[in-house]
Amino acid sequence: MKKIIFINFIIMGCATLGFKDHNSIYAVKEKEIEISKNISVEFSYEPLIGGKHEVYLSGDFNSWSQNKTKMIEEDGIYKVTLDLKKGKYSYKFIIDGNWITDENADEFVEDGFGGQNSIIYVGKKNDMIALRKVDFIYKPKSIVKEVYLVGSMNDWNQKNDRMLKQKNGTFLLSLLLHPGEYQYKFLEDGMHWITDENSESFIEDGFGGKNSIIIIDDNYEKVTIEKKDGLFLNYGISTEQSIENINLLSPNMLEFKTKAHKGDVENIYLLKNDKFIEMQYVTSDGSFDYFQKIITLNSENEEFEYCFVYADGNEKQYLLNGEFSSILDNKKLFRFSKNIIRPFFTPNWVKNGIIYQIFPDRFFDGNPENNSDFSEWYYEGINLPPEEGELHKKYTQYFHNVDDWYDVAGLVKSPFHAPDSEGYQPDYNSFYGGDIEGVLKKLDYLVDLGITIIYFNPLFQAKSNHKYDAVNYMLLDPHFGTNKEFKRFVSEAHNRGIKIIIDCAFNHTGETYFAFQEGMKIGPESDYYNWYEWLKWPLPDPNAIENYKPSDYYRCWWGYGEMPDLNYDLDEINPSENSIKNIDFANPNWPVVNHILDVAEFWISDMDIDGFRLDVPNEVPFWFWKLFRDKVKTIKPDAYLVGELWSNAVDWVNDDYFDAVMNYAYFKDPVMRFFNQRNCSAKAFDRDLKPGRLTYPMQSTQVMMNLIDSHDTFRFLESCNGDISRLKMAVLFQMTYIGAPHIWYGDEIGMMGAHDPDCRRPFNWKYVNEPKKVSLREFYKDLIHIRKENSCLRTGSFKTLITDGMIYGYERSDQNSTFSILINNDTISHNITLPYSGSVVVDLLSNNKYLIKNGKLEINLEAMTGVILAESKK
Repeated sequence: MKKIIFINFIIMGCATLGFKDHNSIYAVKEKEIEISKNISVEFSYEPLIGGKHEVYLSGDFNSWSQNKTKMIEEDGIYKVTLDLKKGKYSYKFIIDGNWITDENADEFVEDGFGGQNSIIYVGKKNDMIALRKVDFIYKPKSIVKEVYLVGSMNDWNQKNDRMLKQKNGTFLLSLLLHPGEYQYKFLEDGMHWITDENSESFIEDGFGGKNSIIIIDDNYEKVTIEKKDGLFLNYGISTEQSIENINLLSPNMLEFKTKAHKGDVENIYLLKNDKFIEMQYVTSDGSFDYFQKIITLNSENEEFEYCFVYADGNEKQYLLNGEFSSILDNKKLFRFSKNIIRPFFTPNWVKNGIIYQIFPDRFFDGNPENNSDFSEWYYEGINLPPEEGELHKKYTQYFHNVDDWYDVAGLVKSPFHAPDSEGYQPDYNSFYGGDIEGVLKKLDYLVDLGITIIYFNPLFQAKSNHKYDAVNYMLLDPHFGTNKEFKRFVSEAHNRGIKIIIDCAFNHTGETYFAFQEGMKIGPESDYYNWYEWLKWPLPDPNAIENYKPSDYYRCWWGYGEMPDLNYDLDEINPSENSIKNIDFANPNWPVVNHILDVAEFWISDMDIDGFRLDVPNEVPFWFWKLFRDKVKTIKPDAYLVGELWSNAVDWVNDDYFDAVMNYAYFKDPVMRFFNQRNCSAKAFDRDLKPGRLTYPMQSTQVMMNLIDSHDTFRFLESCNGDISRLKMAVLFQMTYIGAPHIWYGDEIGMMGAHDPDCRRPFNWKYVNEPKKVSLREFYKDLIHIRKENSCLRTGSFKTLITDGMIYGYERSDQNSTFSILINNDTISHNITLPYSGSVVVDLLSNNKYLIKNGKLEINLEAMTGVILAESKK
C-alpha cells in the first residue's frame, strides 16, 4: 500500500493507543438507586502516574461523542455519573485524545477498528444477557437465488447467516441474540446490499447508504440456555456443508468443526457411517462453544456419510443436511467425497517458512551503474531541484537520488521543500539505489539469519520509489535490474532454499501505463479507453484549471490521479463492482481481465516466482480473484496467495480466493496493544487473538502473514521509543505462534522509523559496529532456528495456559513434542506456578533446566523475559 493507507491506519488505530511504561486502573460501579426508571452509574478512571489529564467518557449512551461527557478529577481519580436506562452499553475512555478500553470490564466486544469496547450492564445482568428469539424477514422485489443476513451480530460476515426461502417467496432467519442494538443489511446473491426499509431506525453506512437498526429488548421472547435443559439449536448454526464444518487439511487429514450455543450441550459427536466419535471442545466466544475433530482417512479415495450429534440431558439432535432433527434420517446425511469437498491446501513451504519483506530501493545498492538519472519521459519537469536560494512549494514533486546511503534526514523533513502547516514535509520522491543485484549480494546474510521467503514490494517499472504506480507490469524497473537478472536471482534464491513472492497492485496502474496514456490521448476511439472508468473526457491542462482534481475526470485510487483504477466490470462502477462473487452477475471487461491474468502467468511461469502479495484486494471484484487463483494454481499448485486486508477477511480466505492475508486484525493489532503499547492485559490479549484461530480454516491460520510492522506502519521500535525489550517479547511470541513470521527488513537490527517514508529507511549495514544491534539479530536468529527445528511451533495445536496480569503462557503441541511458552510482559519479576507433567524441562533460549515437583512447575521470570520450555532428554 501507499502512504495514504498508513494515515488510515492511524485513524483506525487511535482506539488502541494508550500510555507508555505504565498500567492504568479503570473501574465502573453501579449504585443501586433507581430514578424514574433510570439507574445512576458512576464511571471512574485512576491513572497510576501523576499529572493532569483530559479524560472523557464515550459510548452508546452519548452517541460516541468525543467531548460531551467529561470526567472530573477528584483526588487523582477521574469520575462522572450518568443516569442510564436499563440495558447493555459499550463504552471507552478517551484519555488525552487516546481511546482506551476498560480492561476491568467483565465483557468486551470488537470495536470495528481492531480493538475492543468495554461492556456494562445497567440493571439486572441476567435480564440483559438472556438470549432473545428474533425473526428476520425479507421479501425481495425480484427473483433472487440466495439471501444472507449480514450485520454487527455476525461481524458483517457475508456467509455466516443464510436466510431460508419460504413458500410465500419471503426469506426467513431466526437467531438467538443478546439484548442490544444491532446494525444489519440483507445481501442478495452476494452482490446487492439491501436496507431493511421496515426497520424502525437507520444509520449512515459510510458508503452513501443506510444500515437498518434493530433494538433487542424485553419485547422479544426470552430464551434461557443451560446444560441438561434440552437443546436450542435452530438459531444461528448452519445446516449446510461448507469449509466451516468440514475441511480437508491434506490428502489424508480431514477436520470437522461445529458449534453450539454457549453452555447448551454436554457433548457433540461425529457420526461417521455407523460409528460415534466424540468431538473435542476447543474454545468459546461470547455466543458459542466450538468443537473439533481431526481424523485420518483410511485411503485418499475414502467416501462416507456423516452428521453431527448434539447431546444434552436426555435429548439428542442430529444436524442433518438442511435441518436439525430428533430423528436420524439417512437420506439427509452429509456425504464426504473428494468429488464433493473441494480440497483447499495451503503451501507447506509457507507453514514452515520465515518471511522477510524488502523494499527494493532501500536494501542494498549492488550496482550503482543502474541508479536512476530520471531521464525517462515521465520525469520531465519533475526532476528539477529548486532554484538556488529557494525551496519548492508544498507537494511539488522533485525526483532525485540521495548520494549518501545513510543520510535519512530527508525522510522526515525534506531539504528541498518549504515547511507545511505541521512544520515539515517528508521527501517522498528520493531514491537510494537499492536493486536486485544488491539483494543477490546479501543472500548470505539472509540465509545466515534463517530466512526462507523473500517478499518484495513492487518491482515493476514505475515512476515512484514504491512502484505501486506501474508503467509496465511485465518489466522489472530498469533501475532494479533487467528481467534476465531477476530470473537469475530467483534461480539462485531457490538454490539456497528461499522462495520469492512479489507485491502487486491490480486495482490500478500508474497514469504512465500504456493503456491509460492511449485512452487519455485518443479517448473513446481507443481500444484501451474502457480499461479505465472515465467521468469526463478530454482531460484539460492541469495548469490551466484552479484546484484541478483528477478524480473529477476518472476514477483513481483514493483520489490520487497518478494511480487510475482499472475497470473490471462494464456494467458496474467502483466500488459496487467489488462485492460481486458470481461472475454470472457481472459483465467482465475481458481485455483487462485477460491482461492481468497474463501478467500473473508471466511472473509465475516465466520468472518462476512462488506467489503474490495482493494489494488492496477488496478494491477488485471477488469473481476476478477466483479467476486469478485458478490461473496461478494451475501453473504452480503450491503458489502462495496472500491478500492485504486489515480487518476480518473470512470472505477472502478459502479455496476460491486467497490462502491467507496479512494478519493485521488478529496478530499485529493485538501484539501492538500488549507488547508495544502495553495497554491491555494478557487476558485481553488472548481474547483478541482467539477470533483469528476460529475465523479462518486451520490450513490458513498456519500460513497467515504474521507481521508486527511493515512499509505502511511505524516501525515497532519507533512506536515504543526504542525499547528493545518490548520488541524481543513480541518476536518471541511471533516465532512461537501459529502462522508465518514476517520480518520487515531491518527490524532484526533495531531500525527505527515513523510514518511513511521514514519507516522505509535504507538498511543500516553499519549495525555490525553496534553490539546491541548485533545482539538483537542473534536473538532473532536463535528464535528462527528453534522454530525451524521444532514442528510443533509451526503446525502444532495451540492452547492457552495462563493469563494473569501481564503474564501470558501457552502450549504448542504435535505428535513430535509439546512446548510451553511463558512470557512475562511486566516491568517486574514474577513467580509462576503451573501444573506440569514430567520431571525436568529445559528452556531452549537459555538452556536452563527446571525440576517438576509434585506435578507442578515453579519458575521465576524476570521482567520482560520469556522461556520456551521443552521436556529435557537428560
